[in-house]
Amino acid sequence: MFRYLLVYKHTAIYVACALAIFFQPAIAQAEQLRDSQSPKVNLANAGKFNYSSDVGIVAVDFNPSVLIINNACLKAGSQIVLVFPEIPQKIAEATILRKAKQPKGPDPKWTIEPGQSAYIVKLLHYTVEYPSLAIGILSSKSLFQIHKDRVYANLDGDGFKNTFRIAYSGEGAHPTVWSGQPLVSKRKWHGHFHLNYEVDPDATPKDY
Repeated sequence: MFRYLLVYKHTAIYVACALAIFFQPAIAQAEQLRDSQSPKVNLANAGKFNYSSDVGIVAVDFNPSVLIINNACLKAGSQIVLVFPEIPQKIAEATILRKAKQPKGPDPKWTIEPGQSAYIVKLLHYTVEYPSLAIGILSSKSLFQIHKDRVYANLDGDGFKNTFRIAYSGEGAHPTVWSGQPLVSKRKWHGHFHLNYEVDPDATPKDY
């Protein structure tokens, strides 16, 4: 009787080992999936997105459309997501064609500030009726959603829904990205686009 129990014990151990080897890839895959969803990994992924170099201003249909951004290393063919911050907000996609030089003349349509670079871009499957400004976003793997005429995204993977806004001073436009509700949450990015014409300001510096 003892001999049969011993054989049964060894057989059970063998079967358990065989099953473990068989299911090891699936277990590893499940652990990898679990780790990818953990806060630690999300924070690591969040560090890959840089508001300073991955967010810029797109002057759409300014003959041509131009991305102005603090990033001198973008390549032709890179994809960007455009968020039009005027209400109702809209989303579009564009691709970078080539680097651009600042236009010459006393009254250029757009200018490059120190540290910025400009790229000519082409909108994909989207047209505008008149020149407008958009916020151009690179490198984010976030889903962009529209709810009640506003665009929401989680650009850096921190779990907070980013919002987008634009305000105007007497000499330019100030698009911004926020970690939550505009003007209440933390401002993540602030751009400035000089306009070569006067506009009626709708905000003060504390509003952008």
